Amino acid sequence: MKNFEELLKKYSSEYKNQNEIMKESNDFFTKNYLEKSKYSDFTLPFVPGMIYSFEYRTPSKISEKRKFINRNPIFLFLNYIKTQEGENVLHGIDFSTVPLEIREIILTRIWNAFKDQIVKNSESSGGRSAIGLTPINMDSMLNKTGYRKSIFGFKYKYFYNIKEIKSEDWVKIPFLELNKFEGLNSFEIYKEYKSKLK
Repeated sequence: MKNFEELLKKYSSEYKNQNEIMKESNDFFTKNYLEKSKYSDFTLPFVPGMIYSFEYRTPSKISEKRKFINRNPIFLFLNYIKTQEGENVLHGIDFSTVPLEIREIILTRIWNAFKDQIVKNSESSGGRSAIGLTPINMDSMLNKTGYRKSIFGFKYKYFYNIKEIKSEDWVKIPFLELNKFEGLNSFEIYKEYKSKLK
């Protein structure tokens, strides 16, 4: 199985420039994941370390504390908790909120460490195993990426059109600019993310 750098190089070589790669990646994800297509399906449970897309229909509004809402996260699932009210809240890295160049670093490190299990999970409908992303090894593996700034909680009851991102499509994620935000736009979100890296 190739490292992520090799997969990126091969994928990038198919296009003339960065704008073309981004357009193709965005069009592909919109058609096959964001819209209601049969390209990818989903069955519970969520597997820690795998990436999902979903429509997030929360009734929450933009406020002083909530500066943006992402209506279509690209979400690396880590864990979930059950609140006192009995609601399931899923936590993970929302790659849509991560600047493109840092997104590539995070995905490269995760893929290169766990690529065999990621591909096995993606190709299997049963007996799938959690990727070993513990808080301790994530802090070590993702050092200086600011990944904690992109960890969000999403209430499961507001999930619609859930799709698991196939392993062969992870290589497209560094080029996505889907702009499904309410409130702050992606440029403002990336700027704030980078400011906290200093």
